[in-house]
Amino acid sequence: MLAAVIEGPGAVVVRDTAPPRAAGLALVRVTQAGICGTDRTLAAGGIAVRPPRVLGHEMTGRVEVPAAGGAVPAGTPVVMNPAAFCGACRECRRGLPNLCARGGLLGRDLDGGFAEHVAVPESLLHPLPVGITADEAYLKELTIRCPRASRPADFDAAIGLCAERRVALAPLITGRFPLGEVAQALPASERPEHLKIVLDVAGP
Repeated sequence: MLAAVIEGPGAVVVRDTAPPRAAGLALVRVTQAGICGTDRTLAAGGIAVRPPRVLGHEMTGRVEVPAAGGAVPAGTPVVMNPAAFCGACRECRRGLPNLCARGGLLGRDLDGGFAEHVAVPESLLHPLPVGITADEAYLKELTIRCPRASRPADFDAAIGLCAERRVALAPLITGRFPLGEVAQALPASERPEHLKIVLDVAGP
């Protein structure tokens, strides 16, 4: 599959990589991935990662292979919580998975969504209601930036607001690039005229 991979500090290469191994996880075909300041910092080497690492933590997609014993079937359009958590530690049990000491961020600690496919625990998937677009699904950005707002209920509430047409965020997306042009998309996302750059990985 095609992916944007950090090969070292300041070195991001778009190349063919082996598809992720699901191994009990949900395999998702990425449709769109958003670029933010964290991605730029990671790409420039400002935050250390263990290469090779696939970038990207803001993404929408469709489930291609469900998680083992999971409840989200193949074909379901989803938005993904990028903050992985263990589900067993004290903070997770208190309902604060965003504070999980054993957690990690997709695109930094685990391979992310600047790729044709990503494999994630089903707990990170949030199905999109009928009628909500992939663009509108970026509403989750507002919740993830707030303190303690990576809890599953926060994502579901944000998606629900968008589905009810009480909030519409599609106009925030002001630029689009194909995945293969990530080298041009990263600096473009810094320009003041752009609110959000999106990589169109696959069709909506």
